[in-house]
Amino acid sequence: RPPRSTLFPYTTLFRSYKKTVFEMIDELPFEYPEIVKAQALIESGNFKSEVFLHNLNPYGMRLPLQRITTAKGSNLNHAVYESVEQATLDRLLFETKYLHGLSREQYFQYLDRVYATGDNYSKTLKQIIKKNKL
Repeated sequence: RPPRSTLFPYTTLFRSYKKTVFEMIDELPFEYPEIVKAQALIESGNFKSEVFLHNLNPYGMRLPLQRITTAKGSNLNHAVYESVEQATLDRLLFETKYLHGLSREQYFQYLDRVYATGDNYSKTLKQIIKKNKL
């Protein structure tokens, strides 16, 4: 295990990104902010995945071809953003286009069907929401 001193910069950076993303999610009119927060934790690998670190993409968003986007390009087969704020605005644009007005259960069903490639994505999201008290 690395010495505590070498973990400090990453721990501080993680808390900073998490705080920025979570505060912005709370400020924007997401239907179910707790679901979006759980997605950020999962899709970004707790803000340390390669896609997150290179693309500032905490939601695992792909570059959209049929909707307005704040993405500035594509890298690692995912959308690239200038900031986590721009990524969060893009996640809201995605929600507005595809998820607006859905019940919580319909929202989860859509994410299972379209957003994620793995089985039981909504089950994992619900576990993250409960575990992190989102």
